Amino acid sequence: MLILGTIETGVFITGYFLVNNTNNVNSKLETYQESPKDYLEKDKLIIDKNLKFFFILKCIYAMLFFVLAIIQSKTDIKSISFGISTALMIHFAMATIIDTFGERYTKIYKKEIVKSLKNETTST
Repeated sequence: MLILGTIETGVFITGYFLVNNTNNVNSKLETYQESPKDYLEKDKLIIDKNLKFFFILKCIYAMLFFVLAIIQSKTDIKSISFGISTALMIHFAMATIIDTFGERYTKIYKKEIVKSLKNETTST
C-alpha cells in the first residue's frame, strides 16, 4: 500500500505541476480576458468530461473492490496475498471517497460557471 501510495503521489504531484505551471495559467487568463464567454463555455465542456470521468473511475474502483472481496471470501489465499488484496481494497475505498469530494467540488464549480454564463448572456 505504501508503494502504491508513493507511486500515486508522484504521478499526482507531477500532473499538478504540469497543469498549473505559470505559462498555462497565464494562457488561461489571457483567453478569459479576451473572451470570457468563450472561455467559460470551453471550461464547462472540460468540467462535463471530468464529471463523467469521476463516475467511470468510481465504478471501476467499486468493481475492483468487489472482485477482491469475492476472491478473498471464496479462495484460500496465503497471508501475503491476503494482505496485499486487503491493502488494495482499502486503497480503492479511500480513492472512491477522495473522488467523491473532487466530484462534489467540481459540481459546485460547474454551477458557478453556468451562473456566470447566464450573466454573460443577459448582459450582452
